[in-house]
Amino acid sequence: MFARRLIVCFLPLFWIAVATASLGVISLEELTNRAELIVYGRVVSIEASTVLPDGISEGGGVPVSMATIRILPYKILKGDTEDGLLVRSVENMEDSPRFRKGQEVFLFLTRNTDDSTYLTIGLTQGKFDVINGMVVREARVSVGSFMESILRLVHAQGEGVD
Repeated sequence: MFARRLIVCFLPLFWIAVATASLGVISLEELTNRAELIVYGRVVSIEASTVLPDGISEGGGVPVSMATIRILPYKILKGDTEDGLLVRSVENMEDSPRFRKGQEVFLFLTRNTDDSTYLTIGLTQGKFDVINGMVVREARVSVGSFMESILRLVHAQGEGVD
């Protein structure tokens, strides 16, 4: 019984790890292609919660720390969203993106099938930090140049803001 609980408990985390490991580095073109929503905005709030994986009763599983991040969109580059964009992130997983209140970010998102929130594509790969008007990753590029690059890719795919 203990072994079954252990398997059920770690199975969701295992599949996330497998999916992450198989991702490799995702290019900006691929992020743009896979994203349902691309947004430049600011983190306005973060709400942390602890949940148990499906099928695990209280006291019988490893809790998962989740964060629900509310984003104020400055500019939507692809897709459409209501006011009060919510992004979900697993806090106690190594490759999950980290957010800070007041932080400016570019996010490449896909809709979470469980609720009305979004998830970053490729975990940390779908989040680009903006510091002092510069998008920071391996290299630094201005927000305007980064936005132009994304919009060129979006238009090349025949998509845009709905």
